[in-house]
Amino acid sequence: MVIYNSTEPGSYIFANIGFAGLTGALTAMSKNGVGIGEKVWYPPKGMSPRPRITYFGKPWAFVLRDLAQFGQNLEQMISTVYNTSRTMRIHIGMSSLPDNSFRGWDYSENVLLNFNDKNYTDYSPAHP
Repeated sequence: MVIYNSTEPGSYIFANIGFAGLTGALTAMSKNGVGIGEKVWYPPKGMSPRPRITYFGKPWAFVLRDLAQFGQNLEQMISTVYNTSRTMRIHIGMSSLPDNSFRGWDYSENVLLNFNDKNYTDYSPAHP
């Protein structure tokens, strides 16, 4: 765990949980009360459109770090995710104390699905 206290304009102090050498984030939480985490996404067979990956865009670990470092509230974090040039297939969980809310995402280069605690669709027997 590393605590960042950046002097960059718009930054919040944040704790980044990862491993040595990772400049992005796996899981992070800011003093502002926003939290972010990820998990690999193996989309279900037959999903259409098929979620793609690309090496051209902003690496997902940098997206997560920026959400923790600069995230003001859920609305701003959601806007950032929509406007990011996405690369890999991951699940993202983001929480916001200022909004007292949580959102989950299926996130890939061409697919972005937003979920909350009322509308998530279970599609895997491995995760009942």
